[in-house]
Amino acid sequence: MVVIALLIAVPIVLFLVGVHRSLRARDLNNNYPWATVFLYSAVMCSATSGLGEALYAILALRGGRGLDSATLRAVNDGSQIANASLGIWLALTIGSVAVSGLGRSTGSSSYRWFSAVAALLGVLSVIDTVTTSDGGVFANVGFAAFVIWILVTSILLLQQTGRETKPVG
Repeated sequence: MVVIALLIAVPIVLFLVGVHRSLRARDLNNNYPWATVFLYSAVMCSATSGLGEALYAILALRGGRGLDSATLRAVNDGSQIANASLGIWLALTIGSVAVSGLGRSTGSSSYRWFSAVAALLGVLSVIDTVTTSDGGVFANVGFAAFVIWILVTSILLLQQTGRETKPVG
C-alpha cells in the first residue's frame, strides 16, 4: 500500500506545482497572497497525511504485538488527530483556489462555487474523524469532491494553457 501511495503522490505533486504556478502568476499581477496560502497548505496536507500513515504503519509492522494498550491508544489517537487536521489543510488548499479566482479567466463562477463547496466538505470531514460515528459520510463525500476537484482543475488549467500558447507559423 505504501508503494501505491508513493506512485500516486508523484502526479499529485506535479498537479499541485502546476496550480501553484498558475496562482503565483495571478498573484504577482494583483498583489494577492493566495499562492502562498495554497503552497503552505498543500505542504501541510502532505505532512499530516504522511504522519497519519506513518502512525498506522507502526501498528501494521508490529502487528499489534509488544505494544501495551496505552501505546496502542496513543498511536491511534495521534493518527486520528493527523487525519482530522488533514481535512482542515485540504479546505485551506482548495479554499485558497476558490478565493483567488482561478476560474475568472474562463468566466465560470460555478468553478469557484464548486471549489468553495469542496473546501467546506474538507472542514466537515473533520466531524467524521473526531466523532464516534461509523458512517463517515462527510469524509467519503469530501474525498470524492477532492478527486473531482483535481480533475476539474486539471481541465481548467489545460484550457488556460491552450489559450496562452500561440501556434508557431
